Amino acid sequence: MPAEFVFSVRCNQDLTHRIGLKPTDEAFEVFYKMKAYCRVLESPFLVLDTSVSQSLDGQSIRAARDFFSSVSMDGVRLVWEYRAPFTPQINSLTQDFGIVQSVDLSQAKPSFSSNLVYSRLFGKGKHIIYQFTDDELAEIERRADKTEAKTVVLAFHGLRMNTDAIRFRGHRITGKYLPVTSYVGVDSAKAVLAEDAAFPSSKQELIVEQGWKVIDLTANKRVHLAADFAYFRWHGRGEKIWFDYPYSKEELELWVPKVQDAASKVKKVYGYFNNHYHGYAPENCLQLLERLGLLSQEQKKAKDKGKVKQSQLGAFLT
Repeated sequence: MPAEFVFSVRCNQDLTHRIGLKPTDEAFEVFYKMKAYCRVLESPFLVLDTSVSQSLDGQSIRAARDFFSSVSMDGVRLVWEYRAPFTPQINSLTQDFGIVQSVDLSQAKPSFSSNLVYSRLFGKGKHIIYQFTDDELAEIERRADKTEAKTVVLAFHGLRMNTDAIRFRGHRITGKYLPVTSYVGVDSAKAVLAEDAAFPSSKQELIVEQGWKVIDLTANKRVHLAADFAYFRWHGRGEKIWFDYPYSKEELELWVPKVQDAASKVKKVYGYFNNHYHGYAPENCLQLLERLGLLSQEQKKAKDKGKVKQSQLGAFLT
């Protein structure tokens, strides 16, 4: 392993699920064995994980207090992923013993301020079946920065955890998100489906089994495969060079009801004209926006400028 790699040890569930956090010989035996693993791996974190059904109150909280007050940490920091509702009593318990709350920053914020924030990132899918888009990674970063903690630990825990972590770190360093495929649009979707999609499949089966994956919608935007959007791409019909083609007003008119129908079924519609030869793309884009009743005043000025000479792309930009 690289010298700078930091291990995090997850506590054996014999303690958290079977025995429980209480001052018994069996509980202490498991705990100190896990602490020994931390020492071998030079891990600064021992993570406790209790299920959503393990809600501590009254006697169980008193037992947990007796347990935590009886163990020595020797530099290892306890992290607790308490999945049941985080009550004021649990809040007091964790703060009294310097225990770090493990929180999924993709879904929630820490319940209290601390010099250390620890987040296991599952995402919004079923179990760990999830991959993060650019916008979701950006939201995680904003929430992490907003904590103002001295140290923030992000442990990606989805099926694409390596890719998610690399893309997050890349953006942190360069300000740009790495692509997930070598293609964009439909070709990116095809590349992602080619990994393990089985055909024939129904639409619903593909949404459930493949929709959580992320594709490159454009060179600068990643979205989920089953995102609530529609994407149109017009290449043109040129004979020698297929994208050397200006769509006529009549041809664009045929697309108006198709775009409007798609817009009625999804939250957002993206349109991409790829007939860029001779600057046809911006003109056709503005013409279609006009037919859809979406042309702004600024766009109308650009469209009128473009009438001077269609082959001069600069006319749309000055």
